[in-house]
Amino acid sequence: MASMTSLLPPITAVRIAWARTGAFSNDTSSQKYASMVEASLKDIKAEAEKNKTEKKYTLNAIAAIDTSLRSLEIVHKGRDLNFEDNEKLRLAYLQSVEESIVFGKQLKDFLKSLPAIAIGAGGGVTLADALNLSGITLWGIGSGLAGIGYFAYLGIASRARKKKQMLYVREDYERGRYYDKYLDQVELILNSLYLDVDRIHKNIFEDSYPTERNVADIIEDLLKGVRRDICPYAEKHISERKITPEVWPLCETADEGAVEKCEHWEGAKA
Repeated sequence: MASMTSLLPPITAVRIAWARTGAFSNDTSSQKYASMVEASLKDIKAEAEKNKTEKKYTLNAIAAIDTSLRSLEIVHKGRDLNFEDNEKLRLAYLQSVEESIVFGKQLKDFLKSLPAIAIGAGGGVTLADALNLSGITLWGIGSGLAGIGYFAYLGIASRARKKKQMLYVREDYERGRYYDKYLDQVELILNSLYLDVDRIHKNIFEDSYPTERNVADIIEDLLKGVRRDICPYAEKHISERKITPEVWPLCETADEGAVEKCEHWEGAKA
């Protein structure tokens, strides 16, 4: 009896499962790569037909891969649902910000129109008559009100613009957290898959598949390329309202250059 598989080592099973998640993506290249991996898996299955032991092991290993793939699909859909819910909430908040800008503009226009309302002589008693004020005085008052309206509008618009900018920062931050949670779930599923396939290997080949590295480290390396580089203090600082749209790019990169530039960095600097 062979001491180990020559077709589908446990870590290869893990890589295949992860690659096949590209089928859930809208990205064409990811879908294409997933299809290529699917074809390779069929080739492995066909090759295993030549050896009774390999066939038994491979069929069980592929069943474990398929089971894990269903779990990966569930967490992928959960991630997408979180993204959609987050976007809906932000769109609703964005609408309220836009409405505040419209209100500010309407207030400005109303105050600008007061002189015309006051002096208008469309019949009846005007505001000028009621207050016994001259037209010039009312024009002066109107100009003052127009100025107040203009600066009120500027204040509302400026505040709304800052809210809008921070809205995008918060959305980016929250989507990042959902993404991190998704990758943590993926890591658990892939670790579990490795253990399942290695258990199958041990049952059929009477020994675990040999590996020189810790499995958790291998899987972490597999996911390292898709994990975010974000400042370890980002969550703390965003809750403390220290992060601004100008600072956020530094938080997202968190490299040596960003650390040097960030005034809120709490760790040691080079």
